Amino acid sequence: MDIQNSHDKYFKEIFTQIEPARSFVENYLPKDISCQIDSSTLEIMKDSFVSKELSEIYSDVLYRVDIKGEIAYIYILMDHKSYPDKAVSFQLLKYKYLIWEKEIKGNRKWKKLPLIIPLVFYHGKEKWKIESNFSDIVYINEKSLEKYAVNFDYILCDLSELSDDEILGNVLLKLVIFTFKHIFDNRSSVVDCHI
Repeated sequence: MDIQNSHDKYFKEIFTQIEPARSFVENYLPKDISCQIDSSTLEIMKDSFVSKELSEIYSDVLYRVDIKGEIAYIYILMDHKSYPDKAVSFQLLKYKYLIWEKEIKGNRKWKKLPLIIPLVFYHGKEKWKIESNFSDIVYINEKSLEKYAVNFDYILCDLSELSDDEILGNVLLKLVIFTFKHIFDNRSSVVDCHI
């Protein structure tokens, strides 16, 4: 089994368990978002939106939650590459579309689409320096044209930016985050796990 498939299996195994999933949402989303989510309503959806061709690059998991009484989704895209990729915004747009399409097909009486909060889980060595707004990858040469561009941000969980002491959550989640953070390290350099 190659390393990407191992990452994918490990990621899916942990992030599709309810307690680590809740712990992740509570500890790794920005506080102004996590405080509005009723984490007791978190439901793990079985859908994956990553195609077979891209499964070497990405893994994903989708959670359904209540935000102030309304259904919303948290979509986590794990980037297996060891370097940041500007195309991740485009992939997120595609997956948001597929989630909404499924929602529309499942509910013919829909009035508004549910909010989808996209999050990129990155564990490469190189620092992520790519802007998190989709419109940054669209060429717009006039301010008056901005309203025609797709505009959304994603949340970045960049493990290269976390110290080992900043790894939070329940024990299983902390173990997984620590493992992903140090997966490319020389074994002899990983001494103390801080879990």
